[in-house]
This record gives sequence, structure tokens and C-alpha cells, in this order.
Amino acid sequence: MKFKVDYLYDRLRVCAVGRAYPPEFYSFIHDPTIRSVMERIAEETEEDYQKLISLLKIFNVEVVRTVLPTDFLNSQLSKQYFPAAMTPRDHCGMIGNQFFISRTISKWNTLRGPDWPILPPKTDQEFNLLPDWVKQELNDFNVTDAFGCYDFDHSGMRPIEDLVSKQGNEIIYDKKIDTATILRLGQDLVVGTEPGQNFTDQQEKMEKLFPNHNIHIIDSQGHLDGCVCVLCPGLIVSRNDIELCKYFDDWKVIIADNEDSKPTQNKSFTRYVENYFHNWLGDIEETIIDINMLSIDKHNVISTNTSASPINKLIEKEGINVHTVNFRHYQFWDGGIHCITNDLHRTNGL
Repeated sequence: MKFKVDYLYDRLRVCAVGRAYPPEFYSFIHDPTIRSVMERIAEETEEDYQKLISLLKIFNVEVVRTVLPTDFLNSQLSKQYFPAAMTPRDHCGMIGNQFFISRTISKWNTLRGPDWPILPPKTDQEFNLLPDWVKQELNDFNVTDAFGCYDFDHSGMRPIEDLVSKQGNEIIYDKKIDTATILRLGQDLVVGTEPGQNFTDQQEKMEKLFPNHNIHIIDSQGHLDGCVCVLCPGLIVSRNDIELCKYFDDWKVIIADNEDSKPTQNKSFTRYVENYFHNWLGDIEETIIDINMLSIDKHNVISTNTSASPINKLIEKEGINVHTVNFRHYQFWDGGIHCITNDLHRTNGL
């Protein structure tokens, strides 16, 4: 039977869960204080992943996890490290029974002109051997080495791709679709805009990709799952500064704000992260952790909020059970429960 996801609140059956680098990955850091912080973040992140997986299994949800390279040097290019496969939602998505996923060379495919080489350079030496006119065009995109030709090591998504392939789903590659930006509501798709993208461009792009769906745009300028969460028919949680589309005109809206999501700063640690891991991290300001939830079904949702959260209490008043799982370093990783998972199969039907 093919996997499918029609509605965000249908019963969750199969779910992908991400994976962060383990403590030993950070052995290359010479400063013992900074290395110990990164090692602790790694340990606690995996502990929190395991608690999430345990909860999913209580609800009889099948879990598939992303993978990491067997040799961590494979994660390095141009002396920079690719981010770990922590957030599968950002790199693939099931819409209906069509599965969209990026491959390793997706960024190169996006940039590549008609007369460019088909494959991207694998080393800086290969990059330097590119024709001068290609390098000049790449420079226009601020790409100056081999690392810049890639956006992610998508081989970490292989277990997800293999599982979906076994089910017989159609797989569509390199269309830059992720369900952090798309709310699936049957024949209706509510879609956020990407940073710098205007309303009209996103509308035209999505109508071309999904001609049999009704497309509704919210100008989120970033991942929509940090701005809006659909809990059940007629009920959503929304950021207070987001203008919702007309689709939600007759829905009840629980408002959340970001007052409790201000990260604390350690200057030396922050400086190190910005120098070496800046390409791993997103923008915490675009994500409200109260909103970044994963529905199990119409009556159960998983959240990283504490049990005393005002948002949780408002949701529970609507007859929905909130199951809390700690994700202690969400501010560092810029992601909540919805970010670090990906719903691959839900049942109840269109």
C-alpha cells in the first residue's frame, strides 16, 4: 500500500525522525570548554530524540531515522562541515501519495545554467578547473568554492527514500518541496513564502506543481510551521504577527507570541559557532516553539512546551491532549518537534 498524507490531523502511521552528530564528532575542536559544550548538546539532543521516539511508539507509529556518514570526514568539504540530517522535514515531503525529495546535488541543479557541467565539483581543485565563465556566474551567487555548490548531504535521507520506494510511491526529485512550508488540507494546500520570495511567485510555482489543488498563500517569509499549526478541522494556533489567508476566515485561532523564546548568549561559544557552524543553523526568530507541534490525530498533539504552558491549556480546553517531549536545545538547533520529524503516512483518507 502506498504511503499518503492528505490532512495534517489524520492518524499518523509512519514518521521520520532526524539524527544529530554524536559527541565524538566534535573531537576536532581544540578548545576543551567549547568542545565539552558541543558534546553535551549532542548527548542531550539524542536523549530527547529517544524520548520522542518512545512516545511515537506508544501511539503505534512506525519510525524511520535519518543516517550519518560512517566517516565524519565525508561530512567535510572546503574545510567546512555539512549539517547533520536533523530535520528531515526540510528536505522531503509527502503530499497526497507523491513524495518529493532532494538529492545531493540539488543546489547545483538549481544554479546550473544550460551549458554547465552536469555534476558539481567534488573538491576545491575540481572547482578551480571549472571554466572561468562558470566560476564568474557562480560568483554572482556568492559561490566561491566546492562547498557552495551543495546545500546539504542528502544521502542522510536515504533510509526515508528507500522506505517510501518500497511502498511504490512516485518519487519526484529536486523540486525544492518541504512540508515545513506546506499545510496539507486535502485538496487545499496552504503555503508559506520563502525568504525574499514574493506572494505571486510562490502562487505560480505551486499552481504549476499542483494543478489539481487549491493553493492559498501566507506571506510567512520563512518556514510556515514556525508560524501556523493546524490542530483539527476549524482550529489552528498562529503567530500574532502573521496575516492568515482567507482559507482560515471561519476557523478558531489560538494566538501565540515569541516572548519566551529569547536565547541566552555565551559570547565565546557564540563566536565559535558563528565561525564554524553558521551554515547549520536557521533563524530562531522565525520559529515560535509553542507552534512547532506534530499532530498524532485530531485528539492528540506532541509539543515541546512545558505542561504549564498557556498555549497547552488553551489547546486542551478544545478537547485535544497535549503530550510534551523536551527538546532542550531547540534554540541552538532552531527547531521544534515538527522540524525534527516528517509525517510520511497518515490514514483516514481524503
